[in-house]
Amino acid sequence: MPNQQIKVTQSAEKPVPVEIIADAILSISKGVKALVAGPLNERALVLLITNASPPMGATSYNRTPVTQTMVKAVLAGIGSLEREYLKPKK
Repeated sequence: MPNQQIKVTQSAEKPVPVEIIADAILSISKGVKALVAGPLNERALVLLITNASPPMGATSYNRTPVTQTMVKAVLAGIGSLEREYLKPKK
């Protein structure tokens, strides 16, 4: 279901609690850290993610819009979400 659209609706009267957002940030950050610390080395992870992105247009065989540099930056950024957006637990 790669082309499935996800629609998120939120009521202005009942906003998402901050704790749920904080838990999601923590889970995403820890998940990426676990992925990076897993059995695959960084090169293998980056190649797999880069090659999984769809090609650009019909004439660009095996050319993806996502570079290895971009993938490395996103992995590093997601891994640092906890540090950047959450207060340290006391």
